[in-house]
Amino acid sequence: MKIKLFFIVSLILCLNKIVAITNVSGGIFSSTTWTLSNSPYVVTGNIVVFPGVTLNIEPGVELRINSQGSNGLPISIETRGTINILGTSINPIVVKSALNSNSKSLWKGFVIKTLLGGSLNFNYLSVSNADTVFKYDQFPTSSIQMNQCKFMDNTNVFNIFNLLGPISFMANDCSFKRNLAAMDISGATIKFNNCQFDSNGVALTNYACNVEIANCTFKNHSTALNFSIAGFSTFKVKHSQFINNTVGVLGPYYGTIDSCSFSGNGYGVKSAYDFTVKNSAFNNNVVGIEVGYASEVNNNEIFNNTVGVVLDQIFPGLNPPNIVNNKICNNTTFNIENKSDANLFIPTNCFCESDSTIIENKIFDGYDDITRGLISYAIFDTTCVTPVQIVNNGNIISNITNISSSFLVYPNPVKDALYLKDNSQYETLELSSLNGTLYTFPINFGNAKIDLSNLKSGVYLIRMINKENKSELKKIIKL
Repeated sequence: MKIKLFFIVSLILCLNKIVAITNVSGGIFSSTTWTLSNSPYVVTGNIVVFPGVTLNIEPGVELRINSQGSNGLPISIETRGTINILGTSINPIVVKSALNSNSKSLWKGFVIKTLLGGSLNFNYLSVSNADTVFKYDQFPTSSIQMNQCKFMDNTNVFNIFNLLGPISFMANDCSFKRNLAAMDISGATIKFNNCQFDSNGVALTNYACNVEIANCTFKNHSTALNFSIAGFSTFKVKHSQFINNTVGVLGPYYGTIDSCSFSGNGYGVKSAYDFTVKNSAFNNNVVGIEVGYASEVNNNEIFNNTVGVVLDQIFPGLNPPNIVNNKICNNTTFNIENKSDANLFIPTNCFCESDSTIIENKIFDGYDDITRGLISYAIFDTTCVTPVQIVNNGNIISNITNISSSFLVYPNPVKDALYLKDNSQYETLELSSLNGTLYTFPINFGNAKIDLSNLKSGVYLIRMINKENKSELKKIIKL
């Protein structure tokens, strides 16, 4: 008897659950709420929220979208009024295909007709299987901020082309997985914090955007961040990881990568121009960094890649890249490959090797291909702190000997006048820019003043030489 009673109660509960399924389609002409008690909602045809009308969807509600409506076309949820999809961290709202599949484009997505007064507010939302999750006819009417949202197996998540002015887009603790393109946005300020991007085709493509990324992970993309058509975009990424992408960051222009790690990528950073990469680690990539004109690669550890640094073509009249204060070591084919025809002087980088022949074998330049420029460099001691030799275009031009600890240059950084305090018997001062330009100044014993006001801003090396051709090397920054 107890077994029969248990079976009957269980059957009643199952029937109640089945009855709770709610089919919806068509126009919404008055404000309404889709409640958790009536969830899941099966969308059997196109939904249109009309102007002046609000559709509220309660936390925990699940929407299941049929693959097509009665017209045989993919289903969309369109708003000319307001849709509020506001879940909570405990009860997120889930929108997915009724087919329970990992396929893309099984339904059309949310269509926001802002020109007709449409708006969509969302948070703590999970969306799968759409063609374009959020498609705006022109631009959002207000800034977008989302928390703990998940987007999986969609063709596109955001497709926003903003012509009329900047908007703000912020995502915190969100995940984007197996989408063909996660974000395709123009004319916006975009901020990602603590987000996860995994196995999308492209995580972010943007045009004329200001992008800030912090504490995010990008892995398993063909291109994680695509700035190759970025227009006047600016780009800052900090404390983020790029893992197993064909290209981690493509075409960055005018921005900064700071304190990031790149591992297992085809290219960590490719085709960077007028851009700074600093304080980052590049390990086990095919190419660590490829940079062109006016870029700076500063204080990075570039180890165990096939090629550590590629210097891209530099066009006439443009400044060469500054490669400064890096450890570029143990890359299997080349530590540095010079694709340009410019000679470069990069004496503040350590190659973790004391033998100039071994270092030369890991530098591909004009000695290997006469269409390329030559690379001059320094050999450091085992600490990678103190330079012991300068090698200029393959020839050792000096052995660096610290003759006197009293040799002092100040101020540093310097704007106009550089002062030298020298109690040893130096006769000549050589000042070298990092592109190889050499300036020579005779000096007197004791204090001296050198006018640097006509020099361009940048990093310079000072070499003090005495009668015995012994020398000491210091680095200064010209403002």
